[in-house]
Amino acid sequence: MALLRYQTLNQCFTNRQRIWQEEDLLQALSHAHYQHTGSKKGISRSTLFTDLKAMKPGGATGYEAPIKHTPTKGYHYIDPTYSISQLPLTGPDVAVMQQALLALRAIRGVGIATALDGIIRRLEGLLALAGSANAVSLPIQFEAAPDYTGTQWLQPLYEAIQQRQSLRLAYRTYRATAATESIVHPYLLKMYQHRWFLVGREPAQTELRIFALDRITNSTPTTLSYLPTTVNFETYFQHVIGPTVPPDEEPTTVCLRFAHGRAPYVLTKPLHRSQCVVADTEVGLELTLHVIPNPELVTQLLSFGADVEVLAPAKLRATMQKRLRAALARYDS
Repeated sequence: MALLRYQTLNQCFTNRQRIWQEEDLLQALSHAHYQHTGSKKGISRSTLFTDLKAMKPGGATGYEAPIKHTPTKGYHYIDPTYSISQLPLTGPDVAVMQQALLALRAIRGVGIATALDGIIRRLEGLLALAGSANAVSLPIQFEAAPDYTGTQWLQPLYEAIQQRQSLRLAYRTYRATAATESIVHPYLLKMYQHRWFLVGREPAQTELRIFALDRITNSTPTTLSYLPTTVNFETYFQHVIGPTVPPDEEPTTVCLRFAHGRAPYVLTKPLHRSQCVVADTEVGLELTLHVIPNPELVTQLLSFGADVEVLAPAKLRATMQKRLRAALARYDS
């Protein structure tokens, strides 16, 4: 709403056909507020003076508006050509803001961040004030998240977490033919490779469980008391790639050897924050990861095909051998 008030004050100060005293400004602001919200609660004097201070040079808005008050002229711009529509933004500045706005719209588009709507509207208003003359394109594009089954659950699950509400979820695993229902206490929504997952706990279980949103078939609130978690999600996923954290397993050292042709890729885009280069030999680049092996790690290693070899641990190496032999068997047949 602050942007609406700034725009209203700007309209007043650029209208030099009348004198704008304090009461006139309060009336204009209250009218604009009523038209926008339907609320008859007017704008206070303290809000008016806070807005004026924010608009003036050195204020928080960055407008640097040359506002002055005199008994004869009231509140006005010293520079008659000034307007906040003349934002101190260059063409590239506006383009960068437009790209950032696209990213915010993408978040809003999946339904998870309704609270961002007000911020997005204010940014859109600021960019509109900048004028189309400054609107230039940048040679940059963000990767858009694809639409997939399950995004309709983002908003109700997000609200359930915020409101600490237990849920009855109908969930069908990939191998099941029908969904089963269970009570779930939701804690976190996590994205991995453009797919969303719910992290929660069933009342009878002590371990957290991961639910892929595209496998949820129904979700309804329950009257059961919400069971909070003591898990610190800032560190919970630190030793894994992806959303799956195998229970009762400790991080181990995973030794990998990459072909020289693929080495620059993993050097510039590490597989995990723990990645460490051990040696660059004639055979290839050897590095280590300090992680808990999980399905997402196996999938990522398989994506490198013949360019990677798991040297240790033996269990992970055996898993890779089994998966690769199964894949080769399909081609042999």
